[in-house]
Amino acid sequence: MIFATNFARNAALAARDAVALAQEFRARLTLMHVIEDYAELGSTPGPIEESIHRLRELIPKNPQLRYVPETLLEFGNASDRILKAAAEREADMIILGARSSEIGTTHLPWSAAHHVIAQAGCPVLTIRQ
Repeated sequence: MIFATNFARNAALAARDAVALAQEFRARLTLMHVIEDYAELGSTPGPIEESIHRLRELIPKNPQLRYVPETLLEFGNASDRILKAAAEREADMIILGARSSEIGTTHLPWSAAHHVIAQAGCPVLTIRQ
């Protein structure tokens, strides 16, 4: 399973659901974040370390999982990177947050979510919050 997040305000709740699914199905879980704007990263490495730290914080303490969750940080187009990671890991499911029409939400935009849904080789669960 791949859980892709951009750290929206409800990311922890969505991550909890992803962990519960991985636990129920005894599946491997990869928590993933994609940095799309990385032109300035060479001069300011802070976003890389912060993103990895935030991914690790989404994993509950002492999860009852068969496999240790993997954290993955990618760079580039979010939907392309998510699809590539899912294919490389032969994921059975992709879980992602999708932005609703509410003002102030920061989930993956519907256009990117649509691209993942349309191109994925496995089921995609979108969590709208």
